[in-house]
Amino acid sequence: MRPAEGSWWVWLFALAIGAVFVLPHMVRIAEVGYAAYSPFTARSPSAMVYDETFLYSAEANYTLTRHAPAYDDTWEHRAAVYPYSILPTAAEALLAAGLHSLKLAHVVASFVFPCLTALLLMTIFIRAGAGRVLAALLALVVLVVAFSPMTLLMNVRAFVHHAQGARVVDTLQAARSPNPEMTFLQFAGALLLLAMAIRRRSWVWAAGAGLLGGLLFFSYVYYAIAWTVLLGVLSAVALVRPSVVSRVAWITLAKTAVFAAMFLLWEHVSKADGNYFVRAVRIGLYHSHLVVGENLRETEFWTAQALVCAAVWLWLRRRAGGEFTDALMVVLLAAMAGGLAGMDMQVVTGFNVQQVQHYPHMVLQPVGFMMMAVLAAMVWPAGRAGVAVAGVGFAVLLSAAMMAQVEGGRDTASMHAMPQAERGLFAWLNAKTPVGSVVATDELELSIVLPVETHNSVLFANGSRSSASDDELLERFLLASRLVGEPSEVVESELSGEMPADVAEPPANYSLYLFEFSKKYQRRLAERRVAPAWIPVLLQRYATMDLAQELQRFRVDYVWVPTGRMPVAVTGWRYAEAFSSTEGTLWQLKRD
Repeated sequence: MRPAEGSWWVWLFALAIGAVFVLPHMVRIAEVGYAAYSPFTARSPSAMVYDETFLYSAEANYTLTRHAPAYDDTWEHRAAVYPYSILPTAAEALLAAGLHSLKLAHVVASFVFPCLTALLLMTIFIRAGAGRVLAALLALVVLVVAFSPMTLLMNVRAFVHHAQGARVVDTLQAARSPNPEMTFLQFAGALLLLAMAIRRRSWVWAAGAGLLGGLLFFSYVYYAIAWTVLLGVLSAVALVRPSVVSRVAWITLAKTAVFAAMFLLWEHVSKADGNYFVRAVRIGLYHSHLVVGENLRETEFWTAQALVCAAVWLWLRRRAGGEFTDALMVVLLAAMAGGLAGMDMQVVTGFNVQQVQHYPHMVLQPVGFMMMAVLAAMVWPAGRAGVAVAGVGFAVLLSAAMMAQVEGGRDTASMHAMPQAERGLFAWLNAKTPVGSVVATDELELSIVLPVETHNSVLFANGSRSSASDDELLERFLLASRLVGEPSEVVESELSGEMPADVAEPPANYSLYLFEFSKKYQRRLAERRVAPAWIPVLLQRYATMDLAQELQRFRVDYVWVPTGRMPVAVTGWRYAEAFSSTEGTLWQLKRD
């Protein structure tokens, strides 16, 4: 990746931007020490950290330790095919293999990928007419402001008022692994290659764009959908106005279609394998043809923003810009159309998945800011005054971003300090147990963290990332609770205890961990409790459960029991103490 106006200044700017995103890790390590630090925790209220812990990095750890696709085997011992972000998962696993540490790989990635993305964005803006300093400022704006406007504002405010007790739980989202940390780099790279293909009318560049963009289906489907619609729009324009969009865009579309077909085949195999739609519902699949509420407001706002940017560009291009800028703006406008179409796809398809949660901050915001950055590059004064203003702007925004990251790091450091007892347990499991051994525990935090810290699976599986049915998920939880001797009153409180949905609470409790958006055991979507009508039924099932029969259905190799308790005896099975700490004892479960 070589910026158009190659200069060591460009590389320094990119390194400075990358340093911003690794800063929270450095602050936490300084606070708690490297040995105790873990980027992964179930104690943080941050949804970003939760997603990295229970899903993305757990999948990377599965690939790293078992040399196989993660599918949904990260949390249990089944092997059910399900389309997922296999490329970024493999990238993190490969980096972890090279560094001999998933933790270190996660920290290094939070520097390397934002640095590369900044370099790519600067390349784009320099080609659009910006000087090096302005390009650095615009790249920083996209990575910091476009992805995290509220986090930046709240964290800087908390930094200023830290002495008065102001605290935050999130850091800047551009380093959220792997989306958008890795996948936005891929998406933006595909946009650049496509703009170059249109500018040069080159089938080679078009094929490269098709390769990089097509692989988005195996990286992040939200970008893949926006990319596909983008190509559809540009291909239609090329048909009627080849002077505006070169017909080499058809090559990009054709190559992308090959990868799309491969992805659809993968999806078909998953559906044939069973319970695809059950899992999709728990992730947030819904059926409707309407655009209402927040969805409608987002659509109206970003449509208006795109139209204003298009009008300003058409006015400016008469006296500024060039062929690359024209091609880039056409591509970005089509990308905005792709993001809007993806967010509102239910109008045509009748279904969608978490579209308002992902399309605005992953596609619409960065693309919208990139369009505004290109317009700024077209009109920014080229003299010393312009460079000075851009330099001051970069310094101010970089300082604000560093303050935000320092605040996010120090306020969450204690949450990322792994207790000594947990470190001992995980070290023993990694050293003494076979890969894939299943651990039974009903502790929610341990069930979330164990798959990312060890090569073991858990009996108490996460529903949104499992192909098991709701009934099976519940059966697994009840079995784990019975094996550790959990009183029925505790089980009742875990299933029915609605926690306040404020910032101090973790992003998941037992109900959300099991069922997320499924309606069977909840009265409404994403409710933080099991429906009261189900509680007596489930407690009756818990009291009458035949443990020996359940162990014929579900594999269990080890049982983690809190201090002061003993595991429940099971006919035909025996326990052998394997590991003990101040927090509990790990028992190996064996047949007689």
